[in-house]
Amino acid sequence: MKFRYVDRCIALAVVAFLPVVALASSFEVTPTVLAELEKQSKVLAAWAADPVVVAAVKEQNAKGPIAGMDNAKWKAVRRSDPTVQALVGSAAGQLLRGQEKFDVPMRTGKAWQMTRPWFDESLQGYALQVAVPVMDGGKAIGVLVASVPVTYLERVAKK
Repeated sequence: MKFRYVDRCIALAVVAFLPVVALASSFEVTPTVLAELEKQSKVLAAWAADPVVVAAVKEQNAKGPIAGMDNAKWKAVRRSDPTVQALVGSAAGQLLRGQEKFDVPMRTGKAWQMTRPWFDESLQGYALQVAVPVMDGGKAIGVLVASVPVTYLERVAKK
């Protein structure tokens, strides 16, 4: 049976994706990686404490949820989406974009780290997430989440 062009493209995509899946499944969170994630959590906490970020969270909280936005849509939304562009163009978005690129925080007021890699569409690669609360007057009012690429963590672990 002959493969059609589409079948060959699908087969090629699956074969190309296999090393990426192997990378994620073989990634181990070592003490060195945990130390780096803790370091990144501290950087993220400093960003979350910035008055520009706190003001942006308070402003959005006053407006309420973004209509029609849920976790599934956030994962699928493209960078070119008007909602994303509005957030990126805001004062807080500009502040965070200028930084070096590196649900528990709301409830506990403490930083949280993911320990299993997931495919991050925005990075086009596997990453671990780090999340810290955005605090106002000792109360968690939001969460700042960042993805740390697995490739970066592997380089840190090899040093």
